[in-house]
Order: sequence, then C-alpha cells, then structure tokens
Amino acid sequence: MIFLKNWYNIDEKGGTNMKKWYKKILLFIAVAVVIGLSNHVIAVENHEHTLVLKKPLVMCPACQLVELSVVSSSAPTPFTTCVYLRCRKCGMTYEDTRYNGATCTTDGYELYQCACGYEEIRKVSATGHEYDLDNWVITDSGHYHRCKNCGKTVDYEEHIADHELECGEPANCIKCSKAFIQSHLLKHIDEIPATCTSDGIKEYWKCESCNKLFEDNLGNKEITSAEAIEHIPHTPKLCVKENNKSATCLKNGSYDEVIYCSVCNEEISRTTKTIARLDHNYKTNITLATFVDNGNIITKCTVGGEIKSNTIIPSIKTISLSKSKFKYNKKEQKPVVTVKDSKGKILIKGTDYTVTYLNEHSKKVGEYFVTIRFKGIYNGTKTLKYEIVPKGVSLKKLIKESKKIKAIWNKNTTQTTGYQIRYSTNKDFKSGNKTVNIRNNKTTTKTIKKLKKNKKYYLKIRTYKTVNEKNYYSGWSKVLNIRTK
Repeated sequence: MIFLKNWYNIDEKGGTNMKKWYKKILLFIAVAVVIGLSNHVIAVENHEHTLVLKKPLVMCPACQLVELSVVSSSAPTPFTTCVYLRCRKCGMTYEDTRYNGATCTTDGYELYQCACGYEEIRKVSATGHEYDLDNWVITDSGHYHRCKNCGKTVDYEEHIADHELECGEPANCIKCSKAFIQSHLLKHIDEIPATCTSDGIKEYWKCESCNKLFEDNLGNKEITSAEAIEHIPHTPKLCVKENNKSATCLKNGSYDEVIYCSVCNEEISRTTKTIARLDHNYKTNITLATFVDNGNIITKCTVGGEIKSNTIIPSIKTISLSKSKFKYNKKEQKPVVTVKDSKGKILIKGTDYTVTYLNEHSKKVGEYFVTIRFKGIYNGTKTLKYEIVPKGVSLKKLIKESKKIKAIWNKNTTQTTGYQIRYSTNKDFKSGNKTVNIRNNKTTTKTIKKLKKNKKYYLKIRTYKTVNEKNYYSGWSKVLNIRTK
C-alpha cells in the first residue's frame, strides 16, 4: 500500500491526485525510451545498488586489464582447482589455478553485479599462508610443515635421533617421534677417467659418518679402496710438418714429420725428411737506360740468386740536330737526328729510337718540332725544335747626306713581312747599336736621320717574317759604311 500510495499519490482523504500521477507516467516512459536508445542500464536517482558476487576475475596478460572470468574448471586437488579463464575484452583463454581469483601470495579480483546492470570489480587481497605448525608432515627421511591452502612446505629437516647413533642403529626422532634406522650418509665420488698419461679410478660411495667405502649407492657392497682403471695408450693425430727449410739451387732443404697424441698432445714420433737441391732457374731482367741513369741486362737465378751475367747499358748522353735553322728555299727541309750514349756510341734509328716530325710539310718560314722516342733497351722522350727563316737581302748602295744616310737594298717579298736595318759607329756592332724596322716588304729605301755630322757609320740589313706574333729573321747582310756630311 505504501508503494501504491507513493506511486499514485493518494492523499490523506483517500483520493488521488491524477495530475501528479500522469506526470510520473510520462517520466517513466521517457526513461524507458532513453534506455532503449543507449542500450545501457541507467540507475534511478538515489537508487542503492544491491551487489551480488557473480564470478572471480584475474588480470589478462594480453591487454593488461582485469577482464579474465572463469569459463570452466576441472576437479579440485587437495589445494588447487584448475580454472579456465577467458578475457572479456580480447577473447584470449588461459589456464590458471586460483581461489576465487586470489591465492596465498597473489591478489585476485571479483565481479559483482546489481539487478539494474551496474557492475563493480573488487580486489581480493592475498590470504597469506596458513601453516599447520602443531603437526609435522612425516616422511621416511625427514619432516616439515605444510600450508593448508596451497600446500607450500617449510621447515624441512631430517630426523634427529634421541641419542648418538652409529650407522645401522635404530632410533626415534626427537621432534616428530618417527622411528627410523640410522643409514650410511653416502657421498658419491665421481669416476676419474684414465688417460694416456695416468691411471683412473672407478666411481664409489663413501659414508661421511663412518668413512666406509662402498661399490654401490645402497651401501650393500663394502670395499677397502677405490678400484683403479689402467691408463690407455696414446691416440695419434695426423702427421704434421715442422721446421720446414726450403731447398734452393745452392743446398738441400729439410722438414720434420711429427705425430702427437690427440689426448695429451705429447710427441709420439719425429722423422726428418730431406728435400733435394733445385736446379738453377735463370731469368733475364732488363732495366732500361734513361737520360740520367744507366740501364742493365741481368741474368739471375730466381731460386738461389746466383748472377749469370750483368751487362751495363750506358745512359743517353746527347741528342743533336744536323741544323737548327734553315733558310727558306721553297722546299721541304728537315734536320737529321743523331743520338749518342754516355760512352760516345751512336744509337741506331729504328732500333733504339724513332723520329717523328710533327709538321707534315716544313717549307714555309716558321718554327717546327721533331720528337725522338726511345725504345728497346732505352726509355725516354725528347722534343727538339728547328726554324725556317726568310731569305736575306743585301744593301745595294748608301747615300750620304747632311746628318743623314739613305740606304737602298734589293727587294724580297717572298715569305717576308718587312726589313730591319741596324747601324752603329762601331764596326763590330759591340756598342751604340740602333735598329730601324721597315714593316712593308715592298719598300727598298730608308733614310736614317738625326745622325752626327761628319761621322762614319756602319750598316747592315736583314728580312723578317711574323708568324703567330713571333718574328723570324734572316741572316744579316754584308756590312757597308759611309761618312755623313
């Protein structure tokens, strides 16, 4: 009645307030619509959740979230239950042993749910070990305490006799009262294998209490001493060579064949072998002569180094041209090359060197080159130059004037650019020389002015031709002299 009274809002007189009842109906419908759209459970304001334990949870190793829940379990053992867990997030399945998610040493988690759909995960603290300290768990050899929950054992120790014992004597344990017979405290002594240098010893057991020796691990067959194992023979390795001395054409060689033991590496045998002396193996090497150094032809044994012959090749001393300057004559002109070594011997063209004239037709006035390349037993290259100069002219006549001299010469317009006159008061032209250039090769006279009065002058003339901005001169003409007025 109280619920209905609250819901329908019944007043004290027993009537109903329909207006308030109608508003609550609309509120209920609106809440239901919101729940349907969001697909979630929304708690009514001031609602207290009634949480019920649904299942244990543990941490998922894959996604690191507390989302593992029990899906099945096997039959429990005295202390554990094998539980199969599946992560609600990633779907991974694991096998674990838990007490509702918690153990003696590990925290667990539990899932609680309310009827309204609300969920809550609660941590379950580790329970801690619960040892039964009042009762020993007894075995034939000793006793210990065990956890009631997980079965972990602690405080293990062997039985302690109530009086001093000898091996094989009965007694009772002073802690757990177990009756037992004092057995030998046997310690296993490993076998020492025999080698090729020493005997070995078979395995045996020794009682640490009475110091007796036994052949077996149960102490049934007593022995007075460990049984020896006779040493084994050497095991030879493959033969190796040592102290190798190569044979030459001068003496025999030798080496040692040695066999070692593969176990102890001790030398078993050593035999010296002889290598027969080799024949001479002569080889000729040629060091080419150059402009600076002598060469040589040496025949030498490649094995022992014995020299059979050594011939010196003198160095190249001089390279000369038959002429370094030619006078233009309308013909091709080339100098003859002569090469001598440091001993004065004339080298042979074609055998010892080749000559190449770099200009195909050396006819016109200009500069030309010839290259000498050495071959055979000589090495090196040398380039020399020679010139073809214009043909000269001669002075025909000198006419004296007051402080002037007029020179007249023969004209030469073939392979010339102009003329050059040199005059001086010195007949040998050793001092006081002056030069006049005439840049037209068709000119045949020139008046030299500003001379000294009544002074004797000497004159000579030559032609020149300009090729690539360089002047090439003919030889000087015969010298004429005249005195000025």
